[in-house]
Amino acid sequence: MSKWAIVTGASSGIGAAFSPLLAAKGYNLILVARRRERLQALQEQLVKDYKIEARVHVADLTDPEAPKNLLDSIEHPIDVLVNNAGFGKAGEASAIPVEDQLKMIDLNIRALTALTLTFLPKMRERGSGCILNVGSVVGFVSVPYMSVYAATKAYVLSFSEALDHETRPHGVRVQVLCPGSTQSEFYDVAQSGDKKIDRPDSVMMTSEQVAKIGVNMIGGGSSTKVAGFMNRLVSFIPRLLPRRLMTFISGRFTPAAPSK
Repeated sequence: MSKWAIVTGASSGIGAAFSPLLAAKGYNLILVARRRERLQALQEQLVKDYKIEARVHVADLTDPEAPKNLLDSIEHPIDVLVNNAGFGKAGEASAIPVEDQLKMIDLNIRALTALTLTFLPKMRERGSGCILNVGSVVGFVSVPYMSVYAATKAYVLSFSEALDHETRPHGVRVQVLCPGSTQSEFYDVAQSGDKKIDRPDSVMMTSEQVAKIGVNMIGGGSSTKVAGFMNRLVSFIPRLLPRRLMTFISGRFTPAAPSK
């Protein structure tokens, strides 16, 4: 029986890297993003290289109707849903347009929640399936100059871990992958105004490295996986330090901090 997976934010970065790895494992794919040309190019490459079925679904996931429209367009049971779509904006919160910050919440929280809860009932009926939500290492700590983005990823972490506890007895997993700085379009999108963000290239993982960790964790024992040794260390330190001190440290060393 054929297996089907959905990847959101599939037109670039970690989402684009997830797709061939899932295809190599025999999954047929539904590729979801806003940029049709990129999705179609990826679709053609996947069909050619892996002899799978791949479909393109162009959608703006901040549209409240998008999750239902996606569900209604699908003819096959979904075995894996990768909620990867998301973005961040960096800088002082008071200087970033309110509309941009609300769009972050709409995509990173509302759309992810809606997609998860839209596809979860069918998985529970079948007694199988996995939802992999892409969080971030910043979900473990408050991050000045990325305050809204970090807060959205804290939600993804908490939501996924709690839901996995609910669904595991029913044969369904809700897992969360927490990467750190990754080579992708993230920093280009995160720039606010003329401010340039110092990319930490020396410690950045590639999108392919992150996606491989995510694919390998699907359906496994852990509900949460932090990608990379240094990121795992960063996620552990907040358990040892007072929150105020940890916030001070993250505010000093985040790449989005103002230049001194």
